[in-house]
Amino acid sequence: GKTTAVVELIGRAVTLGLRVLACAPSNAAADTLGERLLKARAMGGKAGKGKGKGRPVRVLRVGHPARVLPELLAHTMDV
Repeated sequence: GKTTAVVELIGRAVTLGLRVLACAPSNAAADTLGERLLKARAMGGKAGKGKGKGRPVRVLRVGHPARVLPELLAHTMDV
């Protein structure tokens, strides 16, 4: 519920051309958010209901590589 709502909100903001900085209280939560955003991007090219419009969501996961899921390592600044 909550993660789905946040992914939808981010997708709509990006569709409008806005930039979004999303923070999470834990590494696991940040990884979950990153995974969901990437999954939404893979499914329709963009997150949010306006999937055919706007800009694709780009994900940058900031954090120590040892604490980032392997699936998200390609989306960190350290790789």
